[in-house]
Amino acid sequence: MTRKLFVSACLIAAALAACGGDDSGGSLAPAAATVGDERITTDEVNQEVDNFKGTAEFDRLAEQQDAESLTRQFEQATLARLIRRAVITPEAEQLGVEVGADEIDQRIEQIKGQLPDEAAFQKALDERGLTLGDVEQLVRDQLLEEKLRTEVTADAGPAEEEIRRIYEDNPQRFTETHMQHILIESADDALANKLSKQLQAAPEAKLDSLFSDLAKKYSIDPAAKQNGGDLGFQADGQLVAQLEDAADKLDIGEVSQPVQSEFGLHIIWVLERRKQSFEQAKATLQQELAASGGEEAWQDFLVEAYKNADVEVNPKYGELDLSTQTIVNASDKDTPGAEAPDEGSGG
Repeated sequence: MTRKLFVSACLIAAALAACGGDDSGGSLAPAAATVGDERITTDEVNQEVDNFKGTAEFDRLAEQQDAESLTRQFEQATLARLIRRAVITPEAEQLGVEVGADEIDQRIEQIKGQLPDEAAFQKALDERGLTLGDVEQLVRDQLLEEKLRTEVTADAGPAEEEIRRIYEDNPQRFTETHMQHILIESADDALANKLSKQLQAAPEAKLDSLFSDLAKKYSIDPAAKQNGGDLGFQADGQLVAQLEDAADKLDIGEVSQPVQSEFGLHIIWVLERRKQSFEQAKATLQQELAASGGEEAWQDFLVEAYKNADVEVNPKYGELDLSTQTIVNASDKDTPGAEAPDEGSGG
């Protein structure tokens, strides 16, 4: 748990959405949006916008961008968050997903734990125009969405055939290379070239001890003093690109010319290569594919939920981008005085 948790709990939706004051709006207030039969009033949105404009957070952000643009972004983010709550809550209820008070308390304690003390927590709330009740509601929304997402994506894992296809189509990715290296200061290219030639000319039977001795004596990599520059088996993507590219071009037993990287000049010796078995690679691929498949399943679920919820947005605020579930400007001609969505006699 990191400080990002505090940001996500308090500034949900593009780090701009915050909450302040009562969520209830006047029953006769115009609708900022409707979600089925539920109305989100302009009073609700305006109250949060006004609260935000009176905070130190607004003042800080307004120094970095136009205040009018900032207000517009916050207004749209606030409405998007309220719509999201109205869409997700009934979906969660339908699937039996609930959030208990103890779960909310535990998450808030985790947030507090990232700050020095209770006073610092309260100061952070004050700067954003938040009350503890606001944070509890935001945390509830966050937890409900997390649990709903887990429920929705539970069966989104990849098929065995897909995992094996990726494994077989990417042999380089699952090949590990055992190598040793000597790292020399970039400015000392003469020494690097000298050592490289010495190692390349060494008899195979003496190369092991010679490489280790030279690494311990000359390498600026602190670990070389203990391990003789032995990097062990390295999988694709674990080392800087220059080392990996150079190692890929070497045969087993071959010593490289000096290779430049951001750290200095490397002399590489490739000792052996081995390929991860399918079973070894399977867990990693499952995790990666489950994440991407889960994200796709979640986004598909959200889009369908928004469609079924019959969301309408007052053009004053822009329009709903269904693919991102955000409120965006329809055009430069969005007019602040636009009519509310058609809601019968409830205007």
